[in-house]
Amino acid sequence: MAFSYKNHKIKGRHQVKFNAYIKYVKYFLLFILIVYVCMMAISLEAHGHAADVPLPTMQDLIPVTINHFDYKYSYELFHSPNNAEEAMQEQWETSHFPLMNDYTGDFSPDAHIMTNSSPKKCPVTVVFVDANFPNRKSGDPSFFELESIATFLPNACIIIQTSRCSFHNALPVAEEMNLSLEHSIYLRMVTMVEEETHEMMERGQVRVTFLNHEKYNLDACDDFSSFSSRALLNVNYWRDEFHEKDSNSVIIVRKGAVLCHRLDVEKYIEYAFVAAPLTSRNEKIFGGSDYCNALKTLWKTSVVNSSIPSSSSLLDEKNAMANILQSCLEGVGPMPINESFSMFHREKVLEAIQTCPHEQYSGLEMNQLSQQNRSCVWHQGIDSSLYFSTILAVMGARLPTGVVASLFSTNEIWPEQALEMYGGPFFNYKRQLLASKYNCIYKGANVKTRTGREVKRTVPISLHVPLDTTNGDEFQKRELLSHDVVEQCPFIKYVL
Repeated sequence: MAFSYKNHKIKGRHQVKFNAYIKYVKYFLLFILIVYVCMMAISLEAHGHAADVPLPTMQDLIPVTINHFDYKYSYELFHSPNNAEEAMQEQWETSHFPLMNDYTGDFSPDAHIMTNSSPKKCPVTVVFVDANFPNRKSGDPSFFELESIATFLPNACIIIQTSRCSFHNALPVAEEMNLSLEHSIYLRMVTMVEEETHEMMERGQVRVTFLNHEKYNLDACDDFSSFSSRALLNVNYWRDEFHEKDSNSVIIVRKGAVLCHRLDVEKYIEYAFVAAPLTSRNEKIFGGSDYCNALKTLWKTSVVNSSIPSSSSLLDEKNAMANILQSCLEGVGPMPINESFSMFHREKVLEAIQTCPHEQYSGLEMNQLSQQNRSCVWHQGIDSSLYFSTILAVMGARLPTGVVASLFSTNEIWPEQALEMYGGPFFNYKRQLLASKYNCIYKGANVKTRTGREVKRTVPISLHVPLDTTNGDEFQKRELLSHDVVEQCPFIKYVL
């Protein structure tokens, strides 16, 4: 009897525990149900918004007719075993050519229109940097890269920054006309470029400058490989290489970059600097504190200057760390200055260099520069690829998020991958809104991955063609040459 009573008591305790367990399970399931209902409601609401998002059309992206017939002819001729350059020269060769030492017309607010009225600033200045541009053969990818600019930014002014020291491809007519070296280069350029670029030259929207390699500490007169890490850090470059007609908004284009479709410059003028975000295929650099710590470390190792009292410095360590943290929280991604397609606000860049000059390449006399005019010094020997990303972030300048930067230009990753790295809008309709704002179609292109799986990608404003695509990486070529990508980036097939 006693045993039966104890057994019953034990069973009673187990029943109480079991009932409590069931109670908690019911609460948990109810919680899951509530969350599910809420998510469904939010999803339906988001779906309703998504239906109202105005998507750019192909007419918005490509508002002009692309002359693929002539482009294909130039491309095939360049890649033929016997490059019959003379045949192309006969098409354009002329004794008349514009002098491109200055702009010869005034810019109208309307695209394609030049006026002779009061001087106007061009809406954007595009600097095309190529030391060997005068020696390029007809159909060279560089001409199509420049043609993409002329096609989708027809009201811009273009500066071709090149070298004359190794020019060796003067046309026969240049000798007959007894032309100077500079005029021979102008003539060859007019003869070799594609149609839209040729028309911009005739309208006086293009000028040619020959960089002084000694002034900007470049490796040689025809070697601009150190251009980004030296010339762009020099105040004299931003002061001397631009005229009063040039815009404060400057796009630097280097070999390997192609403008995919129409670029609305007004959407980016709020930023001090825009370029393709730093990429990492195997690591989410924004997921934790990696990016913040990297910039903080870079700041501390690069710009420590104990001779400047913190009380007189606008960029003392406390303010610097706070501004970097704020930049991280906003999703801003680090942008290397050596990207092939980047946009700068000249006044902000000059302010950054004067505030924290590079001790060797700034073009400033460091021993004469007043401490009141600078807050730090970027020491020699430290990687300067993130110079502007670091200094401008510390200064609190307006910078784009990693996702916005990836919509402007990408190198190794697509905007969808930038979302994973740097964070961004959670709902698809907000992602569509963001992409539409910058004239891109969110997930508007079907692209095959390395595993053969088809995924949807967003084609950005500009694409950088990795150098290894020209050295046998067939997968990358197929990815960039997929039907949808080529449709939204028509010049990409001529630069691969």
